[in-house]
Amino acid sequence: MYYYLYSQSLKTKKMTNRSFLILFLLLLNVIVTKAQWPQWYPTATAEKVLSLIESYDKGYLIAGTISNNNTNKGYGLLIKTDVNGNILWEKLFGDESSLTRFHNVIQTSDGGIALSGSINSDTALFVKLNPCGGVEWSRVLLDRKNILATDIIELADSSLQAMVTNWDLGNPYDSKSFFIKLNKNGDFIQIDSLPQNEFCQPNPLATEIIRTNDNNYMITSTTANIGGQSFWIKTNNEMDKIWDLCWPEFYLTILGKTIQASNGDYYTTAGSPTGSAFTNAPKIYKFDQNGTPIKVFDSLKSQMSGYVTPGAICMFNDTVVVAGFAFENFNTPYIYSSYLVLTDTTGKKIQEIPLTNSKNLPIELIKTYDDKVIALYQNEDNDIAMCKFEKCINSNFYLYYSEINPAAMVYDSLCNMSILSDTTVLSPLVITGIHEYASKHDLKTNIEIWPNPAFAIMNARLQQKSRKGDQIVLVNSLGQIKMVIPTVDPVYLMDIDISRLTEGIYILQHIRQGICIETGKFVVKK
Repeated sequence: MYYYLYSQSLKTKKMTNRSFLILFLLLLNVIVTKAQWPQWYPTATAEKVLSLIESYDKGYLIAGTISNNNTNKGYGLLIKTDVNGNILWEKLFGDESSLTRFHNVIQTSDGGIALSGSINSDTALFVKLNPCGGVEWSRVLLDRKNILATDIIELADSSLQAMVTNWDLGNPYDSKSFFIKLNKNGDFIQIDSLPQNEFCQPNPLATEIIRTNDNNYMITSTTANIGGQSFWIKTNNEMDKIWDLCWPEFYLTILGKTIQASNGDYYTTAGSPTGSAFTNAPKIYKFDQNGTPIKVFDSLKSQMSGYVTPGAICMFNDTVVVAGFAFENFNTPYIYSSYLVLTDTTGKKIQEIPLTNSKNLPIELIKTYDDKVIALYQNEDNDIAMCKFEKCINSNFYLYYSEINPAAMVYDSLCNMSILSDTTVLSPLVITGIHEYASKHDLKTNIEIWPNPAFAIMNARLQQKSRKGDQIVLVNSLGQIKMVIPTVDPVYLMDIDISRLTEGIYILQHIRQGICIETGKFVVKK
């Protein structure tokens, strides 16, 4: 009897332990599935130039730089995560002898990855990776000092359009922005300079190029001069200007990303450089699809002053979400708080959400495939983090920290090999002879023509010696081509028979590689 009771007691104890274990596992599962963001990625030396996108498999790609501030050397950084921000692989690009920076990352239509950046601040860099993170090709563009590729997009034919800016912050300031087009194999196709803005100051520092709702381009830029201004240029697919908007602003205003709402209106973040003595309150520029200014949303945070991080803006239904921080005082060390701000389309504040730590610097915001918001930010130790926010079901605007996604997902399905974290030395090919190609936005009326008006014979002096394959084209005032003269031998001076032309105004064009490199105007009289 005693044995039976003891056996039953052991069975009861075992059942109790088993039940407790099952209950513990169930509770653990609940805790795991209810776990919340953020996800931290200790780096210790990550720079603040970072880019975040959602990848084709609903995970995330984070691009940036790992550098050693003491030696000014470092690597381009690329992190691939799953839908919950867990690192799947992490890759470094470059070598220990230089500083490689990634400024922007995009997912290409073949599932690969394209990056734009710089090497040592004097070489623009373009890199194309396959879905496994392996290098398919890399290219560099050499020019004056301080040159970098600020943005990159993929076109419908799988070619890549990259925006390049170079500057010399001497006295006077001198900068230039232009576009480089590469085919899907990394071969150079075309160069276009930035269309001229007629009202803003010169020396543009272009930052971003985006696709608009009507399938054109929007280019954002600021000027490098003291008393700099922010401006936007809308172009067609040939980079011809449709309209431009110049908005005067404070000293060296940092212009953030531009987003477009479904109704066509544009929103752009702006703020002063970090630590600038001219730090101004956070701003959002709003203008319509025709480039007409609507409003500037100011003082998103009711404190002394603040800073909206460039890039940290997204559209959440009819709500604008902006990330930034506000200074509480300017004593050393600075005291500031970081936050998300939600406004309606009129600029009225709806909600303010503090980030997990008061001294996190927000970097970028994106909207995810399932209508949630991801914030990328960095702390004082240069560690980076991602946090996901989702909308409350019973409210149109309220956001709260999202839970971890429990759904099973397949990652890197386009890659047929296991992907390992590694370091890859880039050996990029140099894009040469780029100055042999003229940009159509650099047109100058500099062909000397005499006599003018002309009757039967016209003399022309070219500023750029013709080459084999060049064409001299005569166009009338209606844009109709009236004469094409191919050139065989290099010449500066030309005698052109215009006896068959009727009276009127004509344009003489010097065409090279399909691009007009110089022009001159003349009149025919009979």
